[in-house]
Amino acid sequence: MRPPFVLVDSAGDIEVFDAVQDLEQYVEPTDVQQNEYVAYDSEGRLLNLRCKEVVSGRLPRIRVPVVQVVGAEQEPAHRDDLRRSLLRFLSQLGDDETVCEQLSLLDLLSRVYRAVRGHRTNGFCAE
Repeated sequence: MRPPFVLVDSAGDIEVFDAVQDLEQYVEPTDVQQNEYVAYDSEGRLLNLRCKEVVSGRLPRIRVPVVQVVGAEQEPAHRDDLRRSLLRFLSQLGDDETVCEQLSLLDLLSRVYRAVRGHRTNGFCAE
């Protein structure tokens, strides 16, 4: 799995994460159970979002659901799906579709990253 990680919700909105742990903490277990999201790594590998229970506390011990991200494939077989999601999202933000369609997956991801995370210089940047 290669960062950044892209989370697409059922409405087509996108969030981008630098670390798997950040993605796991952001997503609610109930949303995962209701299949509200699709997640990808930066190369178009599909990621599985799973819920698991962990035991928390001393006494009494309680089971708490948490989200776990697991790679679903070795090769990036979902590049086209990721690309379509990125293009749709950028179009919703008002970017020129004709221009965006000519961009590489890496350049699209860089544009989306800047759109959702701001112009940070310490994060992912394809340019």
